[in-house]
Amino acid sequence: MDYKILNLLAISLLPNSPRIKFLLYKEILNCFSSIDDFLEASQSDIESLYNKKVLVNNLPNVSSFGRDLNRVKNKIVLNKYLWDQGKKEYEICTREKIQLIPIFSRNFPELLKNIIDPPLLLYLKGATKCFLPSGTAVVGARLPTLYGINVTKRLVQESYGYDHVIVSGGAMGIDSEAHFSAIEYDVPTICVLGGGLGYLSPQSNIPLFEQITNSDTNALITEFPFNICPNKYSFPQRNRIIAGLSKKVIIVEAGIRSGSLITANLAVDYDRDVFAVPGPIDSPMSMGTNNLVFNGANPLIDIKFFYENNIKKRLKNNLILDEKLDAMQNN
Repeated sequence: MDYKILNLLAISLLPNSPRIKFLLYKEILNCFSSIDDFLEASQSDIESLYNKKVLVNNLPNVSSFGRDLNRVKNKIVLNKYLWDQGKKEYEICTREKIQLIPIFSRNFPELLKNIIDPPLLLYLKGATKCFLPSGTAVVGARLPTLYGINVTKRLVQESYGYDHVIVSGGAMGIDSEAHFSAIEYDVPTICVLGGGLGYLSPQSNIPLFEQITNSDTNALITEFPFNICPNKYSFPQRNRIIAGLSKKVIIVEAGIRSGSLITANLAVDYDRDVFAVPGPIDSPMSMGTNNLVFNGANPLIDIKFFYENNIKKRLKNNLILDEKLDAMQNN
């Protein structure tokens, strides 16, 4: 059992927002060489650092961060339930062949690590090599039109040969089409779930999720423990990971209150390039995307131009360049 990961699991299971947990993690490492050292430190050691102003008051509405760290430590060390849950999660992941990728691992995606509220660890089922330097998010409506489905298919199909991974959320509609097309056209894809890997949703997409995990280049990922059920709060939390993994975010179709608009707003916060596919002005599924364009998003009106000007081609010495691409280039 890797106790470094187990300790991080304990912190990740605290009932705080991802932003607060990340700030706590940063503050611990600002003062101690490891989480282990923090958990072994005495209350006087922690408060001494606070009194010497070594601790930085990063947390909002916390007047004494030193004492707050003590509360965090006590909650982790003394809360048997928290430790039991962490050990249980670790054992489940071992049994289910789920990889735990902590934020300090070299396998943790660099793009995601650099957002303001990254997850402390990722649960991954599939291939870690899916984390390419360039991700392109393709998201949109759960009830798309035929236009939206065809655009999504073309977006993925024409991305073959470019050095990137298609990122989406596994929901019905545009997300599902993005993943299915990626599998069909041999484009790497990451599906970011809004719940744990033991509670796959929607159930109608379980065959899709199985195809993703049975591939050498694709993966399901989440920050939620194994048996967490998706809910209305977890999906916006999931959307920040979609945006965080991607350099470019494409909204294909979206109603005026679509959840994919949350992804677009988060992408702006993370300084990502946001693209929206314009649609008919009388289509409810284009109201959100047209509004994005009106408010400054890049209109995606030429798919080939988008890839040629935004995504690098795979290099010949790139390990993921396969024989099919070589054959296409030789014809």
